[in-house]
Amino acid sequence: MAGVVRQSITVPIPEDISLYQFVSRNFAANADRPAVTDGITGKTYKYKELDRLIKCFASALVKKGVKKGDVVAIISSNCIDWAVVYYGVLAIGGIVTTCNHMYTENEFNHQLKDSGAQYLVAEESCIPTINKLDITFKEKFVFGVAEGYISYVDMISDSGDQFPTNVQINPKKDICILPYSSGTTGVAKGVMLSHYNLVACLQQGHHEAVKPEDLKRVPVLAVLPFYHAFGMIILLASGLRDGAQIVTLPRFEPNSFLKAIQDCKVRHIGIVPPLALFLLKSPLVDKYDLSSLTDIGCGAAPLGGEIMNAIIAKFNLKRFNQGYGMTESCGILTLPFECNKYKIGSVGTPIPNTELKFVDLNTKEVLPVNKDGELWARGPQIMMGYLNRPEETANCLDSDGWLRTGDVGHYDEEGHIFIVERLKELIKYKGFQVPPAELEALLKCHEDIADAAVIGIDDEEAGEVPRAIVIKKNPEGDLTEKMVQDYVAANVAPHKKLRGGVEFVTQIPKSASGKILRRIIKEQYVASLRK
Repeated sequence: MAGVVRQSITVPIPEDISLYQFVSRNFAANADRPAVTDGITGKTYKYKELDRLIKCFASALVKKGVKKGDVVAIISSNCIDWAVVYYGVLAIGGIVTTCNHMYTENEFNHQLKDSGAQYLVAEESCIPTINKLDITFKEKFVFGVAEGYISYVDMISDSGDQFPTNVQINPKKDICILPYSSGTTGVAKGVMLSHYNLVACLQQGHHEAVKPEDLKRVPVLAVLPFYHAFGMIILLASGLRDGAQIVTLPRFEPNSFLKAIQDCKVRHIGIVPPLALFLLKSPLVDKYDLSSLTDIGCGAAPLGGEIMNAIIAKFNLKRFNQGYGMTESCGILTLPFECNKYKIGSVGTPIPNTELKFVDLNTKEVLPVNKDGELWARGPQIMMGYLNRPEETANCLDSDGWLRTGDVGHYDEEGHIFIVERLKELIKYKGFQVPPAELEALLKCHEDIADAAVIGIDDEEAGEVPRAIVIKKNPEGDLTEKMVQDYVAANVAPHKKLRGGVEFVTQIPKSASGKILRRIIKEQYVASLRK
């Protein structure tokens, strides 16, 4: 098809294997190698221990009544036992929905109800918030100790005798995971990713021109959260499939981050742009030996070419790859097809078995080289659709399997992809999704706010930060910017705070149909900076 960009190389994708079977089939060959390591304490599970623990946890789940198709929520920061729970659920045919452990009560309520989660596994610090939810779970498990929860330690003490060996999974039709994404607009929706979607993604990223042999079976630092597609699929699943040592950190903290790279002799790290700036500019970096570091992969938001080149020079890297993807595509669509070759400003070329095209925003005509339009993607890694949302699914996924990404850009004569702006209203704060509609709905619940709109404004460190424009119910009232910011902060996860400030206005630009005209609001904000 004219105007469609694809690779000449394709990779075989097995259609008869579940994600757990696919990832774990190399565990025996790597039995005595380290599989997951706590980057702070150094505690490590070898592959043979990880394999045993997964089977014990899965067996214990079966005894607690968990069966194929049941939804299990994981609410935890990164830890070495996260993989045990995740693959234990998948091994028995369960569906995993992953939550940001920093969510508030309202955010947990939305995702857990919408996903139909019947079971949950949570870290101890989240229990006070979870206990406020008006949801009844069949069973609750905890990393740690909490009243009314079954201890994870007790679960992995199981003999493993009920580990199922004959679960009937249809890889193309059975949901494997349900991460939540706002897509191009609106509230967070469950992204239905099948076992086949995820196996395809791992195969596509495994090709030697995408992931060279010297990047397999090496120490990989996982500070990006496992509840996010980047951490869950690109780092954890891909790493375990390749026999890597996954070094986990619960969160980014400068000294522990650098010390883990130094002490575990980390070769590869997955980062987002704010971490790139930290590596380039923080004086702490020079206090640690990071000479083991040879490869960096960056995603979730754009990173400038000058920063990339400066980091390559500073650490004498073999590769610094910037890719592009979204939750709806298992987190990956493009990478430089040869890892050490890229063009400044480009997010690379399509990964194997993936087709990309740019479509005119008005006519839907497929555009030629160097013409900006909306990026559409098709491939075996593209989601099945949004859970229980046929209308939203139809709006972004057509009958031919093309996914509308909501991003605008073009391709050049050599098939390199360039993203220039987003149609989608989603704000990306340090790679985390912030849906404006969600914050607007929250603001409108405030008794002193008549109307509100939220936009993302540029921020050097974070990429974007949310900013609100607000109409007071009482123009003479004493509502202040800090009061609005504090109200939002008390009701959302930290990455959704109004770090871009609050502006009080008397009118919000809207279309005739009542749709908020965010582009106009943003243009007005940018113009105000020039005054």
